[in-house]
Amino acid sequence: MKLKEILEICYGKDQKNVEVDSSEIPILGSGGIIGYSSKYLYDKESVLIGRVGTIATPFYINKPFWTVNTLFYTKIDVTKVIPRYLYYWLLTKNLNVHREGSAVPRLTRKNLNELELVLPPINTQQHIVNTIGSVDDLIEKKQEIILKIKEYRRIKFMKYASLSNLEEDILEHIELENGSQPPKEQHVYELMPGYVRFVQNRDYSSDVHLTYIPISKRNHLCSISDIMMDKYGDAGAIRYGIVGAFNVALFKIIPKNFYEIEYIRDFLSQKKIKDLLYLSSQASTRPSLNEKTFIGIKMPLLSKDILFKYQESMENILNIELKIKNEIEKLKQIKQHLLNKYF
Repeated sequence: MKLKEILEICYGKDQKNVEVDSSEIPILGSGGIIGYSSKYLYDKESVLIGRVGTIATPFYINKPFWTVNTLFYTKIDVTKVIPRYLYYWLLTKNLNVHREGSAVPRLTRKNLNELELVLPPINTQQHIVNTIGSVDDLIEKKQEIILKIKEYRRIKFMKYASLSNLEEDILEHIELENGSQPPKEQHVYELMPGYVRFVQNRDYSSDVHLTYIPISKRNHLCSISDIMMDKYGDAGAIRYGIVGAFNVALFKIIPKNFYEIEYIRDFLSQKKIKDLLYLSSQASTRPSLNEKTFIGIKMPLLSKDILFKYQESMENILNIELKIKNEIEKLKQIKQHLLNKYF
């Protein structure tokens, strides 16, 4: 049967009239949670699909939410399909092949509605959901620890930044490195000798469609701890934790002083900075970040002694976070094996 026979695909809405500082209702964008809402757009189980930006990454939610217009949300006929089963099925589909447009590729409701799937009986769906879901539950618990780590870092940063009486342009403290985009005919989808992981911004929220490219001097490389930032889509989002050659949708943020690395990571991770960069990115014909969008962003200055202390403390915290992320990656490999088995 076709998707349109089991669900209704709906557009997200602008969040400016509902966004609040804190709430139990998340505001979702193509890169994940981008804020919190005073009311919900939908309050039942749903599978969300990126409309523009991170198209290849559907995700599942089972609580009230609001979503912006870069995402579709779905109203699912639960008499025909278990929502989480639908989510797992969609994870195995390369939705990028169904997108339209060249300047800003996007998915349309028409294309999604025509996707076909074969549904097993509900009891079989439930067995598959229970099996894969047990791995997802372990992943979620570890992701909750990471969220607590991020909140700890946010509070620590605010405490240290409050000690400053001076500010300076962030561009005095960082350099920006652009990624590269090898032709698609060089892409492969299994790791081979002489190839390296091709890191795209979608990879930080999903590892369903991993891509690899030939090792080359033209590649721009990132380490597991490098500070990365989305240029398109969820522009301004801070990323790290993947080793490889990064594409043109990402910046690498290179602090000029090693003892400022973690301080700068936390400065750029602030919601107000991310929001500022995102809004600035919308000013161009094709929404994206460039060096000019960083002009005028001021960072609180701290003494070298305090920065050394902050660097040492937060570097230890980062290593703990990266260890947990590595454990999550191993669980995701188990999940992928199960997805391949059942779909």
